Amino acid sequence: MGTNGARPGRLLRDLLVLFIVASGVVLSGCGGGGSSPALVINVSVAPSSSQAIDQGQTIQFTATVTNDTSSKGVTWSQTGQGALSGQTAGAVTYTSPSSGAAGSAAVTATSVADTTKTATVNISITPPPSIITTTLPAATLGSAYSQTVSATGGAATLTYSISSGTLPGDLALNGNTISGTPTGSPGTANFTVKVTDSSTVSATSATQPLGITVNPAIGALNITTTTLPNGSQGGSYSAMLQSSGGLAPVSWSVIGGTTLPAGLNLNSTTGEITGTPSAAGAFNIAFQAADSSFPQQTAKATVNDYDHQSVESYGGRSVQPNSKI
Repeated sequence: MGTNGARPGRLLRDLLVLFIVASGVVLSGCGGGGSSPALVINVSVAPSSSQAIDQGQTIQFTATVTNDTSSKGVTWSQTGQGALSGQTAGAVTYTSPSSGAAGSAAVTATSVADTTKTATVNISITPPPSIITTTLPAATLGSAYSQTVSATGGAATLTYSISSGTLPGDLALNGNTISGTPTGSPGTANFTVKVTDSSTVSATSATQPLGITVNPAIGALNITTTTLPNGSQGGSYSAMLQSSGGLAPVSWSVIGGTTLPAGLNLNSTTGEITGTPSAAGAFNIAFQAADSSFPQQTAKATVNDYDHQSVESYGGRSVQPNSKI
C-alpha cells in the first residue's frame, strides 16, 4: 500500500520535469540565444546613368549605402580623363578636361564597410560644339537648292536653328540642311545658324553668321563658237571660245578623251587657246563650258568641219562639239 501510494507523486514529478524541458525547447526555438542574419550592403550613385558632357563641365555625384550601420560611407576613384575633387564619404565633384581630344572617364564609389560593393558611372567627354561652315554657295531663283551646315564637337545629339535673320524665300533649315527652291527677288539674305548639343549637365551652343545670295533666273548655258581658225605648224596661234547664257564666270575644259594639238594650251578662265602648234594635221577636240550657278550648268558643242555645225542637245542644258584645227 505504501509503495503504490508513492506512484502518483512520482508521476506528478516526472510530468513537471517534462513540462520544464519542453518549455525550454520552445523558448530556444523562439529565438532565445539564436543569431540574426547578416545585413546586405548595397551602393548606388546619383546621377546613375551614363553621362555625356562637354569639356570643362563638372558633375556632382552623391552615394547612398544601404545597411551601412556604422555610416562609414564610400571612397571614390576615377579612371580616364578629368579629375575628382571635394571627396567626402557621400559626395564628390568630377571635372572634365578643358581642352584636348574627345575621351571618356569612369567614376566609382566603393563601400568602406564592404569593399566588394561598388557603383560606377561612365562619362563621355567631347569638345564644345562649333560650326565649321563659314560660307554658303549662291542660289538661283526658281532652281532647287540644298546645302549642309557642318559642325564639330558637342555632346550627344546636335540640333540646329536660325537664331537671327531670315533665309531666302521658300528655303528652310531641316536638321543641318538648308534646302528648297528660292522665290522672291534677287539679293542676299543674312542670318545666323545656332547649333546646340545635348550635354547631360547643361546644353552648350555655338553660332555662325552666314548668308545666301540669290541670283536672278538665268538662261541655259550654250557654247556659241561654231568654228576654230586654221593654224600652221610652227606659227603663233590664238582663238577664243565663246558662250551665252549661264551665270558668270564660266570655266572651260577639254573633254571626251580628246586633246589639243601639241604646243597649244586652253586658258580655263578665259576660254582662249594659244601657243605654237608643233605638228600638222586635223584634230577633233571636244570642249565643255561650266558656269557658276547652283546647281551648275554645263555645255558641250560639236563642229564636224570648218563651215558646218552639228549640235546635239542634252536636256536643253548641254551641247557637244568637235573642232578641227
